[in-house]
Amino acid sequence: MRGIQALLFITRTDATRWHAPTRMMMGLILALPLGGISELLAACDCGSACSQPLATVCSGIRLFEIVLAGSLIAGLFVRIGGWLAIVDFCVRALAGFAGPFTGRGGTVFGFLTPHGDWVWGAVCIGAITLLLDIVSVGGGALSADRLVHDWLNTHLDKRTP
Repeated sequence: MRGIQALLFITRTDATRWHAPTRMMMGLILALPLGGISELLAACDCGSACSQPLATVCSGIRLFEIVLAGSLIAGLFVRIGGWLAIVDFCVRALAGFAGPFTGRGGTVFGFLTPHGDWVWGAVCIGAITLLLDIVSVGGGALSADRLVHDWLNTHLDKRTP
């Protein structure tokens, strides 16, 4: 019963519709390969010279980004996935802001390859701001979270005498 209560808390959302397009757009930005974390990590920037375990880790990071994007697009577990997307966009923003300062071929803290310019970093900061609003309200009316929450509430009401 405790697990169901936790799931109810995670999927709790209101009926607002304003953030559905924004949530879906953030998911599309994560799904597109432009500037993904696996491209920004200096360890993954070795191309065909990467060892097999490292290539697997880099592919796993990209797969994680795609699953996270699907979560945001469908609106499933937005309260958890939103925080992970915020971390993703923070890394992208750091790489964007570092671009003009480190120059070509430099790295940030020895593990992050600069990408883009300060405008790309500012776009990522805007995405972080929007995601903070979305995480606070949940998936909204047009989300899988709302369906899961309503279904659980309906089935829990039938069980209780």
